[in-house]
Amino acid sequence: MNTDFIGDVHGHQQLLEKLLTRLEYKLVKGVYMHPIQNTIFVGDIINRGGNVLKTLEIVHNMVEAGQAKCILGNHEINFLAYQINKKNQFLTEFQVKTIEKQIETTLRSFKGNQQKLNYYTDWIKTWPAFIEEENYRVVHACWLDDAIRFIKGDGNNNRLSDNLIIKLMDVKTMEYGLLHSLFQGLDIPLFTNQSNTKSMPVRIRWWDSMKGKTYRQMATKERGRIPQVPIPNHVQTSAFKYSKANPLLFIGHFCLDELPHLVSNNVCCLDFCVSKKGILTAYRLLAENKLKQEHLYFVHN
Repeated sequence: MNTDFIGDVHGHQQLLEKLLTRLEYKLVKGVYMHPIQNTIFVGDIINRGGNVLKTLEIVHNMVEAGQAKCILGNHEINFLAYQINKKNQFLTEFQVKTIEKQIETTLRSFKGNQQKLNYYTDWIKTWPAFIEEENYRVVHACWLDDAIRFIKGDGNNNRLSDNLIIKLMDVKTMEYGLLHSLFQGLDIPLFTNQSNTKSMPVRIRWWDSMKGKTYRQMATKERGRIPQVPIPNHVQTSAFKYSKANPLLFIGHFCLDELPHLVSNNVCCLDFCVSKKGILTAYRLLAENKLKQEHLYFVHN
């Protein structure tokens, strides 16, 4: 069946409904349905926007009706960690404060309704970390074969157990080192020619080759703040390169600071900053094995 992939929604319920309408979904008994398209959300449904609960309800109803699937994003993982921490304290005070700021609009959506908060917390735990089909793959930020194999071998139907989420929040664990980039992407250290010392991490467009590139060219966002400095050879790596022979890959997360476009022939990023720029993006997959610009859809405020 054909599939629509929808980027990070972040609580922007009205934009989601606008996008679904543009994609010719119809409300049927309170559920957005399409006669020939499946739907997959690439994670980060919650936080930032002012209508998190209503957004979750739309996605929930589509999933429960068999119309859609949804994978975990880094925002859902932080939300789940915060909820788990209430019963089993493992987060540092700094982590708690950081996550509380991040999930502020989500908690506000559930204010006074603990029963719904508990229900949606348990429901989000059922979302898989990734989806893999014969002709496409979906992960929130970065596809890493070793990490995917680890989750497959965990025996939890590609979901993250509470124990695995706890380990994922601790930078000292093997699980953090292995799985972190699936949900956060790849950062590389910035070295300047003048001092040859690290000044800050730069999140990069991991699907592009680093060879001959500058930090600014490889940065995912706020490129004007990143110096036009060549990436040293010892920093360059092809470990995250996605082979052209691999199935199509759909990701979100990166809040790219330009208008929606295809970033690669077989990697499609669907996050073009809904919260900062008011743009929500989708890709309509029909039968192609090479991405097509005309299948990219977006709406804006």
